[in-house]
Amino acid sequence: MGCYSMGTRWLYAKLAWEGGLEYVEIQNLTEFYDDNRAQLAGLLTNYAPNLLDTRGRLLPRSYDVLGLYTTFIVQKPDPDITPPMATPILQDASYNLDELLQVC
Repeated sequence: MGCYSMGTRWLYAKLAWEGGLEYVEIQNLTEFYDDNRAQLAGLLTNYAPNLLDTRGRLLPRSYDVLGLYTTFIVQKPDPDITPPMATPILQDASYNLDELLQVC
């Protein structure tokens, strides 16, 4: 997760919330690449081949530059997820559950 203070994480989470997004994580770009190498190696090989060795790992010299960048990962909230209800739904005696479940 890098050496980001709680204040930095809080600031990014607040910015995401103000933009209607959910904060997921903050990570140094080199750590992010190492964690997601399988998905990103082909892309980086095409656009910046001098940053990788033949096995798709970052070269030591690339850490100097890429270590300056940070990934800030956010996502849209899922509108289908409803928050838990504060009170339970009570059974209403005005209908018969067996009648509702009958198949015609």
